Amino acid sequence: MNRKKLIILAVGMGIGLLFGFLSQPDQTEKIEELHNEVNQLESELIDRQELVEEIKELRQENEELKEQIEQFLDEWRIGEFEATAYTHVAVPGQADINGTGDGLTATGEPVREGFVAVDPDVIPLGSEVWVEGFGWLKAEDTGGAIKGKRIDVFIDDRQAALSFGRQNLIVIREENE
Repeated sequence: MNRKKLIILAVGMGIGLLFGFLSQPDQTEKIEELHNEVNQLESELIDRQELVEEIKELRQENEELKEQIEQFLDEWRIGEFEATAYTHVAVPGQADINGTGDGLTATGEPVREGFVAVDPDVIPLGSEVWVEGFGWLKAEDTGGAIKGKRIDVFIDDRQAALSFGRQNLIVIREENE
């Protein structure tokens, strides 16, 4: 046989085998199953790629939030302070629990609610501070025992001031004050 005839015969047999393979019901089902599996895998791959993109976006948002938190912490000082209370209301025959007893703060203001005694080396006098349970107070006073992370909140009611005791409270102040 010459070469052309052999090639035609081989191609013909190959095509015949292919059609025979494809025409068998078992093989057609297998091909269809494989096609469905490929489609499912493509769908899962797309879903995974979308998840990877979402994770990248969430990581970026997380980094931005971290930067915002660091900026906030740079601008604000936050800490736990030991807090006590003082008042100017004296009871006849008893010691006043206001340091000097003259009714004036270290800055010369008449003592009143809304003021807090601080260590000026920690919180400068005149600063606005937020004190847990009290809100915003003004650092207008000092005290002999008020050193470091200690504050003394002014409470106008003598019994409430005495009952206050010692408490650990969160104190926040703006850094640039």
